[in-house]
Amino acid sequence: MERQSNQILTPLVKSKQALRQHLPNAVVNLYDRWKYNYFNITRTYKYNLSTLVEHKPKDITENLLTTTKKLLTQKKRILFYPDFPYKKVPLYQICLLLGYDVTNNPQRRFDLAIKWQRYTTFSNNDRVLSELSTQKNKIINFNCQDISKEYVNKVFKQVFGYNLGVDPLSYTGKCVAKSNLNAQHDGRIIDCPIAKIESGVVYQKLIDNEVKEHAVLDYRVPIFKQEIPLVYKYLKRNQTKEQRFYGYRSLISVELAETEEVFSQNEINKIISLVKTLSNILTRFNQNYRSLLFIFSATV
Repeated sequence: MERQSNQILTPLVKSKQALRQHLPNAVVNLYDRWKYNYFNITRTYKYNLSTLVEHKPKDITENLLTTTKKLLTQKKRILFYPDFPYKKVPLYQICLLLGYDVTNNPQRRFDLAIKWQRYTTFSNNDRVLSELSTQKNKIINFNCQDISKEYVNKVFKQVFGYNLGVDPLSYTGKCVAKSNLNAQHDGRIIDCPIAKIESGVVYQKLIDNEVKEHAVLDYRVPIFKQEIPLVYKYLKRNQTKEQRFYGYRSLISVELAETEEVFSQNEINKIISLVKTLSNILTRFNQNYRSLLFIFSATV
């Protein structure tokens, strides 16, 4: 059955599991296939409708017809494993927009596999993915095992030649203290120097990316096959010291920009070099510190 991992065992879930144990495998497999297809199709229609600017009857009808054509003609299937992607993940939304079939069942046929683990910072090579890789399958993120802030800091210094992190015991001024783990959104601004370093915390330069009162600008950069097709410009609320670190909760608006409008060719080359070192395909960037580029986190 294809579902997100870490399922909570409620009484209803336990009852369903008990029922499945008493049903023939053929019946269970048929039900799983029907439920998955229904789930994937409804999400595809729902997401494609959400892209409409105006919800006039004509626009809705055309959207539904276009989405139906995608589902009938598009035969590509993407495997996300071991976790099924959250519905707000951009890569998953791209699959829905294109009408791709998305699965996290490695036993089904697929055209491309993506190592996908939610809220994971450190990971070893998964046994199932390792077996699939020996069968000449394409697996994105397969070698990505460390996306901690400490490792990003280290690789950043190697590629760009200047530091992202600071020594809070000797540094003078404000810096950002945040968890070394991925997707915690717990950044806070502190004054340095400090008396003691906290365990599991990294200290990075505070970037002046305020573009107007109570608003900051982040650049988020998707990278596919060593190419940057575009740049997302995230305008975020900054009414308190911590609000800029809240992720989607602080988002005001999103705009798209041409890569060359944001970064120089030298910066583009170094970004791609850094990502190749991380063996990662999706990275997030903040820029705007004395004409230098700073990369603060990498996300798979």
